[in-house]
Amino acid sequence: MSLIVKINSTTELPLVEWDAVAFVSTPRLKIASDDLATVKTTFSEINKLEIFKDDNLVGIATEYDKYSSIQYLGTVFSPAMNTFVECLQVDLQKTSLAEQVERLTAEIFPVTDFDHMTTEEYRTWLLNKIAEDCQNDVYAGTSVQISTGVKHFRYTMEDQQNLGSIVALLMSVPELPAMPYHADGEFCYLMPKADILLVYLTLHMRLLAITTRCNHMNMWIKSIQTKEELMNIDYSTPLPQEYQDQVDAIMARAIEMEELLIAHYLPVRAESGTTEPEEEPEVVPDEGGAE
Repeated sequence: MSLIVKINSTTELPLVEWDAVAFVSTPRLKIASDDLATVKTTFSEINKLEIFKDDNLVGIATEYDKYSSIQYLGTVFSPAMNTFVECLQVDLQKTSLAEQVERLTAEIFPVTDFDHMTTEEYRTWLLNKIAEDCQNDVYAGTSVQISTGVKHFRYTMEDQQNLGSIVALLMSVPELPAMPYHADGEFCYLMPKADILLVYLTLHMRLLAITTRCNHMNMWIKSIQTKEELMNIDYSTPLPQEYQDQVDAIMARAIEMEELLIAHYLPVRAESGTTEPEEEPEVVPDEGGAE
């Protein structure tokens, strides 16, 4: 398994492990390296951090501007690499409010001189734009038919962490019939296990489809030789057939696996195409669901 962090869309470093939930409470990265000088230089000025697992984007952070400390942990076991590696632990520092406002202003009112960009400069800009559009597409979420009707669910990084934790708990304790969660703009309630699993599978398959397509779009962009060709591409541009065929093959296999999961965990839906109507949901304090 490949697990890397990309800093400022340029420098890539291997990660020992990645836990999205732990990162939210303690912004810390474990880098598989003993090159202290390089790691210090790399994390001395941060604009964006991107986490990739097997070339798929699984996390983005833009609220950190530099490291607060770096500690050498010696030799540790890396689950990602399945071996022992030298490790540097990097603790990150958030930007100040003034810096966040300045950065946000620059993002809202960008000044980009495309005419004077070289081919490589424009390629870098385009790859960053595709990554941003990909993230926004994932975060937008989708509507899902659950037992109480068609509901919309976003899938931001926080939603992914919350829903993933709830599903993990449901899988580890099969006796649990429901957990607190809610659709966008609605009260939190004890959502039935079948509904939660259906929401998770739907959102995760959508994420997989989006990130797989973006990965192949990135590979296509990297293969193009002229700036003129690059300037005709945006997030909505159809992939060349050879790349689209690869995406279709991956998604066909993913759909097969999803159907196996549905058959195992949602047998009623697998047989009839829907879930059994549930009793009127019990509203609970909003503590477990996505915002």
